[in-house]
Amino acid sequence: FDNFTGDESLEYFVSGMHASLIGHMGRIGGMRVISKTSSNLYRGVDMSVPQIASELGVDAVVEPTVMCLGDSICLQIKVFSAYPEEKLIWVADYKEEKSQILNLYNRITKQIAGEARIELTAGEEELLAKDRTVDPDALDAFLKGQYYWEKLDAKSVQMAIEYFEQAIERDPEWADPYAGLAQAWSLAGRFGIIPASQAKQKKYQFINKALELDPNSAHAHYVKANDAVWNEWDWVLGEKEFQKTLELNPNHELARLYYAHLLMILRRTDEAVYQAKIGLELDPLRPLVLGLYGVVMTHKGDYQAAISAFEKAKSIAPDFRFAFNVLPALYWNGDYEDWIKTWEEKVLWNSEAKASVVNTFYERGHIAAVEEMFKMNEKYGNGIGNANMTYSLKAYRYMYLNKPEEALNCLEKMYEQKDLNATYMATNLYYYDELKNYPRYIALLEKMNLPLPEAH
Repeated sequence: FDNFTGDESLEYFVSGMHASLIGHMGRIGGMRVISKTSSNLYRGVDMSVPQIASELGVDAVVEPTVMCLGDSICLQIKVFSAYPEEKLIWVADYKEEKSQILNLYNRITKQIAGEARIELTAGEEELLAKDRTVDPDALDAFLKGQYYWEKLDAKSVQMAIEYFEQAIERDPEWADPYAGLAQAWSLAGRFGIIPASQAKQKKYQFINKALELDPNSAHAHYVKANDAVWNEWDWVLGEKEFQKTLELNPNHELARLYYAHLLMILRRTDEAVYQAKIGLELDPLRPLVLGLYGVVMTHKGDYQAAISAFEKAKSIAPDFRFAFNVLPALYWNGDYEDWIKTWEEKVLWNSEAKASVVNTFYERGHIAAVEEMFKMNEKYGNGIGNANMTYSLKAYRYMYLNKPEEALNCLEKMYEQKDLNATYMATNLYYYDELKNYPRYIALLEKMNLPLPEAH
């Protein structure tokens, strides 16, 4: 998606157009549409269409170019087939008022589907036939909100909230800014910007408003699904909302991956792997997608596939903390040198505590190194720059040390604190296989309405 306007300050708008057009095209079940993050990696790369198509496993490439952007938008769309050779099969030029951009996306999607000889379902025809104008200033504010939301840090989330609120003020009948605001307030609660109870109230207020305005908003159903699973532990509602999201947008890669995690939580492993693989196909070069896929493979017991996914994520984004948080546990099954090197590379501990653990590893082995971690945690306490260990990490490490009662103490704390990681309590291989005969563990699973071991 190229910006030929000559104005780099409009990049947020072009980026938003890219995501929006992919979202509209993604509603067509007969097309597999690669998501924005993976497709963006090919901007400015000296590769032919067949080379790109081969890497992504697709048949065609859509190349939009924004030529002008003001009160009106000038857009050229080219579609290239990749096989048996690169060939321009369709080109169209559009000039549309900014207020009509949502209708323009629908028109382009319908035309591309026609060129690809895809027969639309009645539901897809209905979605693409909907007419919706949008206030141009609201559109600007919404796309800026999305731009800042994607940065996922406290300051950017506050800016995203401001822009979503501006969009609502300008166009109060448009559902998308309400869904964005619900997601932003949820994250604001996690960052401690406002108390969690207030964030929860605001989140529900805005997600309900989004669905009232547009019951067919895939984004709103996706936000509701994630909240139901990881905040409310309502597995039934979560599955219902993920299924609705995928009904409205079969190409929603994160809905596929997070639905796979819910299926894992419910110990429906084969279904989880199926959804995770589809999600990976839709966005194969996005570190977050690779990480979520790697977690599914971990809980399936396919450690090599999990390591490959996380290593690929690291190669794309060298500072991807998700990978560094999970890889040490994957290396625990024999690759102890890699385990300690990965831990040492990224752990945010003070130098003395870190050195003590590393030295213990080389002098007395990996079990002694884990014991030293607990000693350093007790000595320096939690917090960045100290020797932080969450209850989730402590539970893992107590299981390494064959101390199930201490691990159960941590799991109970996670339950009491509504820790996000507590949702995986029935999935984790260490917990489920090793603790399934402990009454305290069974009691936790029952409280959370999670699957019990067969004997129970």
